[in-house]
Amino acid sequence: PVVRRGQDVARIVKEAGLRPIDLEAAAFHPLGTCGMGPDPALFPLDTSLRFRTRDGLYVVDGSVMPSSLAVNPQLTIMALSLRLADHLCEQVL
Repeated sequence: PVVRRGQDVARIVKEAGLRPIDLEAAAFHPLGTCGMGPDPALFPLDTSLRFRTRDGLYVVDGSVMPSSLAVNPQLTIMALSLRLADHLCEQVL
């Protein structure tokens, strides 16, 4: 059944005879679309997160993950961001 805001969801689910096993839920973190790695033929980013064909362009978001992960990638992305920040500071200073 379609459930709209403000409706009694518990009643609708009960009347429909739905069980938890009948429901499917999904959530996605778009990952793995701009991988980093040593092989230029396979990865658009090098291991320093630098885009190989554009000077000064770095990518540090979920797209650098090798694939979809089983957990939220927030901490991994933050760690990669700090790693990149340290790397860029070394270049500038």
